[in-house]
Amino acid sequence: PATQDDAFAKSNEPITDITPDNIADKLSAELIAGNSYTLTETAAPAGYELITGSFTFTVNEDGTIEPSSAENDPAYALGDGITITATDAQIEIGLIKLGADGTKIAGAHFSLASTDDPDKQLGEDIVSTAEGTVNIPNLEVGKTYVLTETQAPAGYELISGSFTFKVEDDGTISIPQGAQNAPAYTRTNKGAVTITVTDTPVELQIEKRGQDKDGALLSGATFQIAPAEGTGTTFADGKADPDPLSFSTANGLTEVISQQLVVGGTYVLTETAAPAGYKRITGSLTFTVEDDGSIKEADGATNDKAFSIDKDNDNGVVIVTAVDEPILISLE
Repeated sequence: PATQDDAFAKSNEPITDITPDNIADKLSAELIAGNSYTLTETAAPAGYELITGSFTFTVNEDGTIEPSSAENDPAYALGDGITITATDAQIEIGLIKLGADGTKIAGAHFSLASTDDPDKQLGEDIVSTAEGTVNIPNLEVGKTYVLTETQAPAGYELISGSFTFKVEDDGTISIPQGAQNAPAYTRTNKGAVTITVTDTPVELQIEKRGQDKDGALLSGATFQIAPAEGTGTTFADGKADPDPLSFSTANGLTEVISQQLVVGGTYVLTETAAPAGYKRITGSLTFTVEDDGSIKEADGATNDKAFSIDKDNDNGVVIVTAVDEPILISLE
């Protein structure tokens, strides 16, 4: 009933759990002509927002109804005098995948799970498109979900954490108290509801030093990086040998090798030309790229000791140092 003065024919208590299938039985011989009633959606279908407003109507003597409140939610519409149509808005939460430089990137894979059963993935992988965007499907009002990146785009690090969020009645999302979300995820509820996920590129730089001169930096060395044979590894663009990456040192450092190497891939680093006055390193360094963008010596590889892997520098770039022996001539 809309007011205390209104009532149903059989009871003054609200009639609940009305659906399109049972409304005829639920309201049969219950509505009284001249009285007003308020219809409210209490649960939305899966994948749709809950209508937050309501629809108040008055019953006419001929059994038809008419709206009786100027504050009725526009999601309700009255047709033919007896049919109320309630239109739910579909829950639309978009995901935007960005690189650290703001570029939209494709090929990121995500899994979605409910906190009710966090080990069970809901539906197929969510994969970012060429525009870096994708809609997140299968969401229900009131439920809490965990979004996790399971495969990074080629050339980028895998995000180690996840993003926990709750879908509110109006289709926006909130962060549950105590959720430990990875900082790579951000959300906005203004306009289109979106979750933005930012990946850090895999970055490597080669440093060239000599054994003499207190390990001074050397220019003029040339290196190449190629996917290790038999591993199925490619570069981020999908290419493999015979198209190795080539780099030269200037002021002792190569350019930063960014967005070229793939997480999980195994590569071989070789010096192809030494600086003037130094011996070329005849061996190589075989390494694997870890999820976090760091690199380690590949399992079982016999690497030349002239190469060493250093920790990330202040910019998050992995440094590989290659040390050349000077060419020495003895005179007796």
